[in-house]
Amino acid sequence: MTDRQAEILGKQAYVLLNGLTSITDLQAESLREVKKLWLRGLTRLTDVQAKSLSTVRDLYLPEVFQPLVDKYRNQ
Repeated sequence: MTDRQAEILGKQAYVLLNGLTSITDLQAESLREVKKLWLRGLTRLTDVQAKSLSTVRDLYLPEVFQPLVDKYRNQ
């Protein structure tokens, strides 16, 4: 996915991107306003990305990343 594609997808309500194994910090920032986001294929997630994605109402990630996202949701 390109940064521009992430920017466009970030304006959608529901986005399914389970095939992605990684995203950039900028792409995570672009996706932060999506209401329902699936990223179940991610194999890594940075603190910066987790903080951006913590604003997504319904976020579906591999379970291993959930505590990192929750850390920012609870701040």
